[in-house]
Amino acid sequence: SNNRIIVPIMDARRNQVYTAFYKFDKKLERVSEYLAADITEVLELLKKFDEPPIFLGDGILTLKESIKGFELAPAHLNMQRAATVASLAKEKLDCAVNYNEFEPFYLRKPQAEREYLEREKNERV
Repeated sequence: SNNRIIVPIMDARRNQVYTAFYKFDKKLERVSEYLAADITEVLELLKKFDEPPIFLGDGILTLKESIKGFELAPAHLNMQRAATVASLAKEKLDCAVNYNEFEPFYLRKPQAEREYLEREKNERV
């Protein structure tokens, strides 16, 4: 059914996921910020929507206990697929920009950088 909040969850380890929430009504629309969050925080944020969530992505395998009881996308639809990314990219070709203008965005610092900053902070104390 289309009356779901679509919640792709990519495993970010330590009970954390990368996600954003989507609705589909004639076209896919993102209805949240991009998140790097604990799965319990994700479940809490989902409570503000009237529609029930449907989970997909590699995070459903590692966090299956946390999302027990929620609807999961069928196996043939629950993983990222290169062909789907290519199809979405083709749709965007009309508004494409020069490749030099593309920049990645990160939802959190890499683990090595976080650990380094934590050691620096502890050494200053």
